[in-house]
Amino acid sequence: MSRRKYPFYAGASKVESGICEACGNGAAWAVTIQVSWFRGDDDMFLLCEPDRRMAMDKQWKDFYTKIKTQRRLKREAGLTKAQP
Repeated sequence: MSRRKYPFYAGASKVESGICEACGNGAAWAVTIQVSWFRGDDDMFLLCEPDRRMAMDKQWKDFYTKIKTQRRLKREAGLTKAQP
C-alpha cells in the first residue's frame, strides 16, 4: 500500500485539441489524477491551463465541483448520455 495522500496529481501531457472538461473552453492538457493506490484507478481529464493549475494546486473540492457542474450542463443540453 502506498503512503501517498490521495487524490494525487500524477502528471499531464500536451494535447493538440479538445474541450476542457471543467469549463468548456479549449483544452491544452490531458491530466491524470490518481484517486487510490489501485492500478488503473485514475481519473483522466482534458483541461485548459487555469484548470490544470487548480489540479496542480490540489484544490480538489473546487476542481471536482467544476467537473460535475460542466457534466450536468452538457447532460441538460442533451450533448451526453446520463451516467448511472
